[in-house]
Amino acid sequence: MATTRDLADLASLKAYMVPLAETTRGDVVLARILTSVSRGIEQYLSRHLVAESYTELRHGNGLESMRTKNWPIISVAAVTINGHTVTPAQGPTGPGYINDEQFIYLRPGGVPGGGGGRFAPGIKNVALSYAAGYLTPGQVALAGLPEWTAEKPTAPGAQILPGNGCVYTASGEGATGATAPAWPTTIGAAVVDGLITWRCTAAYVAPPAGAEPLPDDIVVACLELTSYAATMRTRMGDTSVGEGPQRVSFMLKNMHPRTKEALDLHRAVVPIADVVMPGAAGAGRW
Repeated sequence: MATTRDLADLASLKAYMVPLAETTRGDVVLARILTSVSRGIEQYLSRHLVAESYTELRHGNGLESMRTKNWPIISVAAVTINGHTVTPAQGPTGPGYINDEQFIYLRPGGVPGGGGGRFAPGIKNVALSYAAGYLTPGQVALAGLPEWTAEKPTAPGAQILPGNGCVYTASGEGATGATAPAWPTTIGAAVVDGLITWRCTAAYVAPPAGAEPLPDDIVVACLELTSYAATMRTRMGDTSVGEGPQRVSFMLKNMHPRTKEALDLHRAVVPIADVVMPGAAGAGRW
């Protein structure tokens, strides 16, 4: 039920929602809401949060620096400008590229074919390959999934990571078979295993080394929004309940102002679209 992009884990959500989630009967529904809310938060922030590898093809901006679309940067694998590979800078003043949490910088003399240490203006002429993001609770949950076990009682929604790079989710209820099945590796493909049907629901790639945990304020914001979405599920269209002084009105906003304030600290509020500098082909695009 977990995905790498989940910004909180099911156990923390259920603890947050007690007594609304003291049983396991609603786990599948809660997990789906959690995943949906997590993706919604990323869309609101205009950036990916999960620690993984990214590749961007960007317009050269004519500047000495370029902000990546996702951060914090963990490591930079490659920088290419106009087909020329830029090497990492050596020492505090050597030519090449360096980076901090959000930007890749060029030092003079490090760009083959000239360029003066700048991202030469052009259309999609800059390629950036890097690892960035945070270690999400979803990644932690998937990394801790068990391998397949023979003749093991299994409930619907259970997940395993048998070590072939795929996550499998169970449907049906009962025990697994005596021998491991032939695991399909296509997303959506299924295989019968005793009384269980396992479906390949996600590819699993270990997160980059050095990733920091997701900040607590984003985790709490995800818990708040998921709890709100789960409780509103049974009151769709209602503005209030009760009568007279016992009447209770509901908040009819997408999120509480406190939650919004916490998330706004992490938004990509500065435009990071590819830029073509004046005088370059296609000048005037921002």
